[in-house]
Amino acid sequence: MMSRISSGRPIFALSRQDNALRRANLYRGVTPVYFDSDAFEGRAIAANAIETLKKHGFVHSGDIVLITQGDDMDIVGSTNTMKILSVT
Repeated sequence: MMSRISSGRPIFALSRQDNALRRANLYRGVTPVYFDSDAFEGRAIAANAIETLKKHGFVHSGDIVLITQGDDMDIVGSTNTMKILSVT
């Protein structure tokens, strides 16, 4: 849904599912990134996601990141949270 707006901002789709990453690659302006987290709590997952993006060079200290995620990472369509975080 976010790629339809075409804001010019980068969009990253993080997943551990190859099928989801391949599908995300078809959307305009979306960069798929493999992501697997041992964390089960929302804040820890978000922190791990930002670290993954930093490791790949997509974000840097001082950047502002908007994260959408679901409480249960194993259920498709469970996105119910949006966070605005600063990269440290």
